[in-house]
Amino acid sequence: MADDLFSSSNAAFVASGLVLAYLLKKHWDSRSHPPYPPGPPGLPVIGNMPRNKFVMKYMEWGRQYGPMTWAVVPGRKFLILNSYEVISELLDKRGNNYINRPVGVMANKLVGTGFSTGRLQGEATWRKHRKFLRQALSIATVKQDYSDLFIASAAQYLQAILLKPEDFLPRLKRILGETITKLTYGALQDENGTDYVTEHNENLNYTVKAAMGYVVDLFPPLRFVPAWFPGAQFQRDAIKWRQHCVYVRKLMIDGVERRMAAKEGRPCYISNILEDLQKQQATKGIDISEDVQAVHDSGFSFFQGKAHATFWAIGLIKLPPSFNIIAGADTSETTLKNFLLAMSLYPDVQARARQEVEQFFTEGRSPDFECQDQMPYIQAVLLESLRWNPPLSFGLFDTVARACLGIYWH
Repeated sequence: MADDLFSSSNAAFVASGLVLAYLLKKHWDSRSHPPYPPGPPGLPVIGNMPRNKFVMKYMEWGRQYGPMTWAVVPGRKFLILNSYEVISELLDKRGNNYINRPVGVMANKLVGTGFSTGRLQGEATWRKHRKFLRQALSIATVKQDYSDLFIASAAQYLQAILLKPEDFLPRLKRILGETITKLTYGALQDENGTDYVTEHNENLNYTVKAAMGYVVDLFPPLRFVPAWFPGAQFQRDAIKWRQHCVYVRKLMIDGVERRMAAKEGRPCYISNILEDLQKQQATKGIDISEDVQAVHDSGFSFFQGKAHATFWAIGLIKLPPSFNIIAGADTSETTLKNFLLAMSLYPDVQARARQEVEQFFTEGRSPDFECQDQMPYIQAVLLESLRWNPPLSFGLFDTVARACLGIYWH
C-alpha cells in the first residue's frame, strides 16, 4: 500500500513538473514576437477562445475586430479569418506558407490518425495523396467509373424510403456509407462477413472524439503520463482507439488485395490506382511501396474526409473541374439532410424542382448523368442548399509551414 502511494505520488510530482516546465517554456517563447492582429482580451491560463457556439463568436469578433482576429488557448494561437479577401490573400496567394495542418497530440500521436489525408503536413506524402485523389476523382473519372454505383445507390435509397418513409434518416446514413465503401474498396464485407461500413463508422466515432480536444492537447507533456495513472483516461481511450484503427486499416488493405488477386469485387478507387502502379513497376522496374501505402491511406481517409461539397457523390450536381473534393460519410450525410430540410421548408421550390426532374422520367428510364446539362434549376437548387446550410461551418485549420513576416491585416 505504501509502495503504491509512493509510486502514485512520484508520478503526480513528475506530471506536475512536466506541465509547469511546459508552461514556463511557452511563456518564455512568447515574450518576443511581432505585433499580433487585434483580438478579445484573454483570461490567465485559459485564454480567450469561446467554449460553445464558436462559429457565431468568430463572426461577432470579425465585426468587432476586423477580418483577422487573434485568439489564444494554452499552447495554441489562432488567426481567425473572416472575409473572402483575406482568405484569398493568405490561403490562396500565399498558400504555400500555410499548407500544413495542426498536429493534435491526442489524435495524431496517441490515437495514430496522422496518416490520413486531412492531417498530413504539406510534404511529399501529402502530395502523393493529392495526386492520386485528383486523378481518380475528377468529374470525368467519376462519370466513367462510378456513375452506375451512384445511380444504383440513389435508386436503392428511394425504394427503401417508399417502403418505410419513417426510416429516411438511418437509411440515408447506411446507403451513403455503402456507396463510399464500394467506391473505395469495391465490396461491403470481407470473406468472413465482417461489415466494412460498421467498422468504419466505429472508427469515425473514435476519430471525432479524439479531435474534440483533450487536456493533453493543451499540455503535450502529459502524453508521457502512464495509462494506469489516476485521471489518465485519455491514455486508456487512446490505446483502445489506436488498436481499432490499426485493425480496420489492416482489414481494408488485406481485403482489397485479396479481391484483386482473386479478380473479385467491382473496380474501385484503390484497385484502379494499384493496377496502374503495378503496370509501372513491371515496365519501369520502379519501387512503388510508398505509392501503394499512400493509395491505401488516402482511401481510408474517405470515411473521415471533410467535404467542401458532396452532392457530386450521388451524381446529382456538376461542379467546375477545378473544384477539388474529398467527401466523407459524415459530411455527405449532413449535406443531404440539409437538402431534405430545405425541400420541406420551401415546398414551392420543391414543386418546381420536381417538375424539371419529371420531364426525364419515361418508361424504364430515370434521370442520370447525361441529363445534368438539361436541369439548370436542379443545379441551382443544390448549389443554393450548400450555400444556405453548408455541412461545415468553418474551414479546416491550417498552420504555418514556413516563417513569414509582414503579415497582412487592416
